[in-house]
Amino acid sequence: MASGGKGAPLVPFLDYAVFRSLQVGRIVQNIGGIANLTAIPAAAKSEDVMAFDTGPGNMVIDQLMQQLFDKPYDHNGQIAMQGTILTPVLAEMLRATYFKRKPPKTAGREEFGKDYAKAFLRKCGRAAKQDVIATATALTAHSIAAAIRRLFCPRASTAITSSPAVARRTTL
Repeated sequence: MASGGKGAPLVPFLDYAVFRSLQVGRIVQNIGGIANLTAIPAAAKSEDVMAFDTGPGNMVIDQLMQQLFDKPYDHNGQIAMQGTILTPVLAEMLRATYFKRKPPKTAGREEFGKDYAKAFLRKCGRAAKQDVIATATALTAHSIAAAIRRLFCPRASTAITSSPAVARRTTL
């Protein structure tokens, strides 16, 4: 962090020590409360490693599960799998400033905590509770995928598909 890094500085060092390879570049993705990745190029030196938070991990899902189902989390994604992704809500949430910022960047409860979950729920309107959880789960998956695409394939499209079935397959 003293060198300009963000977030949990020991995790990228551990990822580098454990997963570096002379032949293969790797991305190590952690999905905790906040999702973060470590990008380790092939034959990387420690200064070549990039790490940053991609956005919400389980934090939003868990908050919504508590509020809607009085459960601390969605065990094995069972609730999300029963729902349909609210594609317009997902697309709107992915337009947030945080997702547009370039790495390195860090996030926390300030960006994706209780207030964010309440706003997310308001955006979902009168949707079925399972649809809300499916959409929150898709937010995590799509924000991770978008961060990776932006980092490694900047010309690739980051548009959300209009087909809930296709969007759903990418989140499970």
